[in-house]
Amino acid sequence: MSRAMHSFSNLFSVFEELDHGDASIILESDGKSKCTDDNPASQCLGVLTSGTTGQPKTIWHEWDSLQLDTRTSSRRHGWKWASCFLPGTYAGVQVALQAWMNQGQVYSLRNDWQFNWDFVKAESVNAISCTPTFLDLWIQNEPIRSESDCFNTSWQPEQIT
Repeated sequence: MSRAMHSFSNLFSVFEELDHGDASIILESDGKSKCTDDNPASQCLGVLTSGTTGQPKTIWHEWDSLQLDTRTSSRRHGWKWASCFLPGTYAGVQVALQAWMNQGQVYSLRNDWQFNWDFVKAESVNAISCTPTFLDLWIQNEPIRSESDCFNTSWQPEQIT
Protein backbone atom coordinates (compact mmCIF):
# COMPACT_ATOMS: atom_id res chain seq x y z
CA MET A 1 0.00 0.00 0.00
CA SER A 2 2.86 2.38 -0.65
CA ARG A 3 0.59 4.29 -3.06
CA ALA A 4 -0.60 6.51 -0.21
CA MET A 5 0.57 10.09 -0.42
CA HIS A 6 2.92 11.06 2.37
CA SER A 7 2.58 14.80 1.79
CA PHE A 8 2.16 15.25 5.55
CA SER A 9 5.78 14.18 6.08
CA ASN A 10 6.86 17.70 5.06
CA LEU A 11 5.00 19.03 8.09
CA PHE A 12 6.96 16.80 10.46
CA SER A 13 10.21 18.48 9.42
CA VAL A 14 8.55 21.90 9.86
CA PHE A 15 7.49 20.91 13.39
CA GLU A 16 11.04 19.77 14.17
CA GLU A 17 12.40 23.11 13.00
CA LEU A 18 9.89 25.08 15.06
CA ASP A 19 10.52 22.90 18.09
CA HIS A 20 14.28 23.43 18.00
CA GLY A 21 14.75 27.02 16.95
CA ASP A 22 13.60 30.57 16.48
CA ALA A 23 12.25 30.09 12.99
CA SER A 24 8.92 31.30 11.76
CA ILE A 25 7.55 29.42 8.80
CA ILE A 26 4.77 29.96 6.29
CA LEU A 27 3.16 26.84 4.89
CA GLU A 28 2.41 26.81 1.21
CA SER A 29 -0.82 25.22 -0.06
CA ASP A 30 0.88 21.89 -0.77
CA GLY A 31 2.30 21.68 2.75
CA LYS A 32 5.86 22.65 1.85
CA SER A 33 7.42 25.38 3.90
CA LYS A 34 9.40 28.50 3.31
CA CYS A 35 11.09 30.65 5.90
CA THR A 36 10.10 34.24 6.14
CA ASP A 37 11.60 37.40 7.55
CA ASP A 38 8.25 39.16 8.13
CA ASN A 39 7.39 37.03 11.12
CA PRO A 40 5.33 38.59 13.90
CA ALA A 41 7.34 36.75 16.56
CA SER A 42 9.74 33.86 16.80
CA GLN A 43 8.49 30.29 16.54
CA CYS A 44 5.25 30.93 14.69
CA LEU A 45 3.58 28.93 11.97
CA GLY A 46 1.86 30.84 9.20
CA VAL A 47 -1.01 29.04 7.47
CA LEU A 48 -2.35 30.49 4.25
CA THR A 49 -6.13 30.86 3.99
CA SER A 50 -8.29 32.07 1.17
CA GLY A 51 -9.87 34.76 3.32
CA THR A 52 -13.22 36.33 2.53
CA THR A 53 -11.93 38.00 -0.63
CA GLY A 54 -10.40 34.84 -2.11
CA GLN A 55 -6.94 36.39 -1.86
CA PRO A 56 -4.54 34.24 0.18
CA LYS A 57 -3.60 35.70 3.52
CA THR A 58 -1.36 34.38 6.27
CA ILE A 59 -2.74 33.60 9.70
CA TRP A 60 0.02 33.24 12.30
CA HIS A 61 -0.19 30.65 15.08
CA GLU A 62 2.27 30.58 17.96
CA TRP A 63 4.06 27.25 18.18
CA ASP A 64 3.42 26.91 21.94
CA SER A 65 -0.31 27.54 21.49
CA LEU A 66 -0.61 24.94 18.73
CA GLN A 67 1.03 22.35 20.98
CA LEU A 68 -1.22 23.17 23.96
CA ASP A 69 -4.32 22.31 21.94
CA THR A 70 -2.93 18.90 20.96
CA ARG A 71 -3.72 15.80 22.97
CA THR A 72 -0.95 13.38 23.78
CA SER A 73 -1.36 10.08 25.58
CA SER A 74 0.19 6.66 25.83
CA ARG A 75 -3.01 5.30 24.26
CA ARG A 76 -2.41 7.33 21.07
CA HIS A 77 1.34 6.65 20.93
CA GLY A 78 2.37 5.41 17.48
CA TRP A 79 -1.12 5.67 15.97
CA LYS A 80 -1.60 5.84 12.23
CA TRP A 81 -3.90 8.66 11.13
CA ALA A 82 -5.66 9.08 7.79
CA SER A 83 -7.05 12.47 6.78
CA CYS A 84 -8.87 14.13 3.90
CA PHE A 85 -7.45 17.54 4.86
CA LEU A 86 -4.65 19.13 2.85
CA PRO A 87 -1.36 19.51 4.74
CA GLY A 88 -1.21 23.27 4.14
CA THR A 89 -4.55 23.96 5.85
CA TYR A 90 -5.13 24.59 9.54
CA ALA A 91 -7.09 21.31 9.84
CA GLY A 92 -4.22 19.46 8.14
CA VAL A 93 -1.72 21.04 10.54
CA GLN A 94 -3.82 19.94 13.53
CA VAL A 95 -3.97 16.32 12.34
CA ALA A 96 -0.26 16.22 11.53
CA LEU A 97 0.64 17.79 14.87
CA GLN A 98 -1.49 15.19 16.68
CA ALA A 99 0.38 12.40 14.90
CA TRP A 100 3.80 14.04 15.34
CA MET A 101 3.39 14.69 19.08
CA ASN A 102 2.28 11.09 19.62
CA GLN A 103 5.12 9.73 17.44
CA GLY A 104 2.67 8.41 14.88
CA GLN A 105 2.12 8.72 11.15
CA VAL A 106 -0.45 10.50 9.02
CA TYR A 107 -1.60 9.67 5.50
CA SER A 108 -3.71 11.51 2.93
CA LEU A 109 -7.01 10.01 1.89
CA ARG A 110 -8.22 10.38 -1.68
CA ASN A 111 -11.55 10.65 -3.44
CA ASP A 112 -11.00 7.04 -4.51
CA TRP A 113 -13.25 5.21 -2.05
CA GLN A 114 -12.04 1.71 -2.90
CA PHE A 115 -8.43 2.79 -2.40
CA ASN A 116 -9.29 4.37 0.97
CA TRP A 117 -11.02 1.22 2.25
CA ASP A 118 -8.21 -1.03 1.07
CA PHE A 119 -5.57 1.31 2.49
CA VAL A 120 -6.99 1.74 6.02
CA LYS A 121 -7.45 -2.02 6.35
CA ALA A 122 -3.98 -2.88 5.00
CA GLU A 123 -2.21 -0.23 7.12
CA SER A 124 -4.35 -0.81 10.24
CA VAL A 125 -5.11 2.91 10.52
CA ASN A 126 -6.17 3.85 14.07
CA ALA A 127 -7.84 7.20 13.49
CA ILE A 128 -9.64 9.09 10.75
CA SER A 129 -9.85 12.87 10.55
CA CYS A 130 -12.17 14.23 7.89
CA THR A 131 -15.25 16.31 7.22
CA PRO A 132 -18.71 14.87 7.91
CA THR A 133 -19.46 14.93 4.17
CA PHE A 134 -16.28 13.02 3.32
CA LEU A 135 -17.07 10.44 6.01
CA ASP A 136 -20.66 10.06 4.79
CA LEU A 137 -19.56 9.50 1.19
CA TRP A 138 -16.85 7.10 2.32
CA ILE A 139 -19.29 5.01 4.37
CA GLN A 140 -21.80 4.99 1.50
CA ASN A 141 -19.06 3.59 -0.73
CA GLU A 142 -17.88 0.82 1.59
CA PRO A 143 -17.28 -2.24 -0.55
CA ILE A 144 -19.73 -5.05 0.17
CA ARG A 145 -18.18 -8.41 -0.55
CA SER A 146 -21.43 -10.34 0.03
CA GLU A 147 -24.95 -9.83 1.43
CA SER A 148 -23.83 -11.11 4.86
CA ASP A 149 -20.93 -8.61 4.80
CA CYS A 150 -23.27 -5.59 4.82
CA PHE A 151 -22.29 -3.24 7.69
CA ASN A 152 -19.65 -5.71 8.87
CA THR A 153 -16.15 -4.48 8.17
CA SER A 154 -12.96 -6.04 9.44
CA TRP A 155 -11.49 -2.59 10.10
CA GLN A 156 -12.78 -0.35 12.88
CA PRO A 157 -11.10 2.95 13.80
CA GLU A 158 -10.36 3.78 17.41
CA GLN A 159 -11.19 7.45 16.79
CA ILE A 160 -13.01 9.55 14.19
CA THR A 161 -12.56 13.32 14.35
